[in-house]
Amino acid sequence: MLLPHVALVLPYLGPRLPSYVGYVCVSMGSSRRATLLLFVEAETWVPWPCEEQFNVRVNRVNMAQLFQSRLGVDFGSVFALAPSTLAEFKPAWGHVFGEFLLDTFTHWTYTDTDVVFGDLDAYLNFDDADVETWAYDGDAGRLFLRGQMALQRVVGSSKPPLLWQKCRHLTDRLEENLNYKIQFFRERRSKKAERQQREVAASSKTFGGCSPASMSFFNSAEACFSCVVFDQARKPNGNFTVRVVPNLLTDHSSEPVEWRRSTLRRRRRTRRNNNNREEPTTLGRGDDDDDDDDDDDDDDD
Repeated sequence: MLLPHVALVLPYLGPRLPSYVGYVCVSMGSSRRATLLLFVEAETWVPWPCEEQFNVRVNRVNMAQLFQSRLGVDFGSVFALAPSTLAEFKPAWGHVFGEFLLDTFTHWTYTDTDVVFGDLDAYLNFDDADVETWAYDGDAGRLFLRGQMALQRVVGSSKPPLLWQKCRHLTDRLEENLNYKIQFFRERRSKKAERQQREVAASSKTFGGCSPASMSFFNSAEACFSCVVFDQARKPNGNFTVRVVPNLLTDHSSEPVEWRRSTLRRRRRTRRNNNNREEPTTLGRGDDDDDDDDDDDDDDD
């Protein structure tokens, strides 16, 4: 039986990974319950920290060929014209890269190139939730799956039952979806036309449940998938559970953070109590309770 271990799946199309992804790789720190899986083309330049970090794996693949083999539609033209559309297919990444997950990982999540990870081992929770997504503090009540983290079981079993396949722009309308994108980018529409098209797509009603009603040059990666996942959890006789946890720090937060020893830390603020003495405020799980004399704490694990 596999021990709980999550794969952070991150494919990228282009000649060079952004240099800041090196910091993303270093930020994996000493985590032993999470591995960052980078998927790039054969000739893509990768920052050297990603090649050396023990819990980061660089996988060189033919992206269009792999997507076609798993989803049954030619992705060559759309990836060549608009590599950024790769992100639209996030919900299907676990299926597309499934051969890299099975027999090694119990869970997986999609993520982004601009996420700095902290002490993941302290935050990861592998209990009975079917899907766990991480939100910002005070934002957990908004029911949608965030693009940075949506922890799911690796599908060798039937839970969750490939819920992304209920999004028709990723399945039976996938070819129509890709053809629209190819036409759009080949015609090089004006910025005005682009905005108009976005507004039309945003205002369109959905059909077939959560699927977008009209094809767009870019459909939200999380919108339809969030809809079907939370719809699965609302069934009165079901036991499907979605958890939203406020584990994310944002650069818009007023709380202090520090970067030290490959770890992003959130420090406790202090406040005056009734006796005019300073005491730490409470920021939640994973906060750093101690001061600078913490050389012997679990930083070194």
